[in-house]
Amino acid sequence: MYADVFVDVPEELDLSMLKGSGPQGEEELLPEGEEPKKAPEPNAAVVAQLQMMGFPELHCKKAALNSGTLGCCLHGWPNELKELTKNCLVQATRIRKPR
Repeated sequence: MYADVFVDVPEELDLSMLKGSGPQGEEELLPEGEEPKKAPEPNAAVVAQLQMMGFPELHCKKAALNSGTLGCCLHGWPNELKELTKNCLVQATRIRKPR
């Protein structure tokens, strides 16, 4: 249901009060010309070895980024990866399960 409503609108809007006036008090200016930092890349060898163990690629990349070396990945990460994979599979089966 719609109603016809008339609203008086001025032909010109004064937005000068919204205009900025330069840096204020404690504001810190960002340096100009600096390139944004690139996202870290996971070690491809570590990712490949973890994938050969049967872990999903995304989880392998996460493990490689958080540990850096295969030795560190093998110390604790496989258990966490198994849990992540298991949770993903459980959620996927719940989504597909007919009601």
